[in-house]
Amino acid sequence: MMKKRILSFVLALATVAALAALCTACSFNTRPTTWRGKYKYDDAKKYTAGVKNFAAEAVTDLDIDWGAGTVLVEEDETVTEITLRETVYTGKSDDTPAVSEDEVLYHRLDGGTLRVKFLKSKWGKQEVNAKILHVLLPTGKALGTVRIHSDTAHAEVSGITAQRVELTSASGPLAATYATVTELDCESVSGNVSAYGTFGTARLKTTSGEAYACTSAEFSAKRLEITTVSGKVLLGARDDLLAEETVVESVSGSVKFQFSHDTAYTIDFTTTSGTYSSQFGTDETHTGHRYTAGTDGRHISVTTTSGNVTVTRLVKS
Repeated sequence: MMKKRILSFVLALATVAALAALCTACSFNTRPTTWRGKYKYDDAKKYTAGVKNFAAEAVTDLDIDWGAGTVLVEEDETVTEITLRETVYTGKSDDTPAVSEDEVLYHRLDGGTLRVKFLKSKWGKQEVNAKILHVLLPTGKALGTVRIHSDTAHAEVSGITAQRVELTSASGPLAATYATVTELDCESVSGNVSAYGTFGTARLKTTSGEAYACTSAEFSAKRLEITTVSGKVLLGARDDLLAEETVVESVSGSVKFQFSHDTAYTIDFTTTSGTYSSQFGTDETHTGHRYTAGTDGRHISVTTTSGNVTVTRLVKS
């Protein structure tokens, strides 16, 4: 199921042209297969070793801390309880051995919050295998807050419903796919961040990683905010614009829009030394820092220091 979800996400992004080629950091075999470091957390004695199933009504929120490998939280019609599954991450999709007893996850049900830790809490440095955590939710199970923090692990929520999702990482890629979320925050230092679903507000933030959002009939948002220092930004819209309002801020990262041939939009572009180019030609008007195509289009604000903006036009199908 996890492999199917990741592949379906890549295919969805590919529908807005060359996105799949850019999203190589999300591939299954590019992440570290080991984790090294210190792992110590509060209230360690309240945690229990190993995977477990939980009654759906007992869990309102998820709080996951993971080192290396993959974390995937998704709905699954085959389960009736919230189910934790854990295997070793080897970098090969057909090779997922069982986790050894001294490297298993630790969990705790704290009120309605299910807390999951990568390892047992202990002093000193540890070196362990990267691992895959698969959290399965019964169909229709809605959550309040889902928090996932990773070091290098790929973290993704797929097909879930939640009030708030917070995904953070040092270098691991982060994704919200086919999700229905009121408030989404994805923040990574060097990992890629991406969104594809239905959101109230979606915020994507990265220092040097790339940021992606694409739209079809399955994507909508009231507000989309993307912030990056040097990472590239790619926003694609085949039918309609990504959000009612889109705000992009970049220092030196380039910003690329891929729009349907008849998309209506207004782009306000403020820059120190960046350039603007568009394939909409005479269908686009230019007044000062404002670029407009069509009528009653949604508003996009882009601010860069030296980052360029490029608008490409998808071929009419």
